[in-house]
Amino acid sequence: MSEENNWSEGDTIASGDATIPDIEIIEVRRNGSGEVCGTGKMAKLNYTAMLASGEVIDPGLRPFEFSVGSGMAIVGWDIVVAKMRVGDSFTIHLPQDLAYGPSKGDLKFDMELLSFK
Repeated sequence: MSEENNWSEGDTIASGDATIPDIEIIEVRRNGSGEVCGTGKMAKLNYTAMLASGEVIDPGLRPFEFSVGSGMAIVGWDIVVAKMRVGDSFTIHLPQDLAYGPSKGDLKFDMELLSFK
């Protein structure tokens, strides 16, 4: 995230593991405001899951709610959502080791944080 606390195309979010590539922000649709979600909160987000090619594998027809950092979602979501603010909306490139593993390969996600508490 840049100095103005806004996401920009090309920003990265550390994977937390030197052997796993960082998560890349591919496109920013909107920057949110307020405090960062952090871990231990119940987050609600809209999403669309895609293969690296852009083929949609889960259209996310309804918002997904999970406890950030609890393992209720894939590891990459715990990392990314912890850094998001309400209203942040972007597309990320998620390395396979932070998603579903080599069976699905790297994935893309459109994500928008709706709320957290």
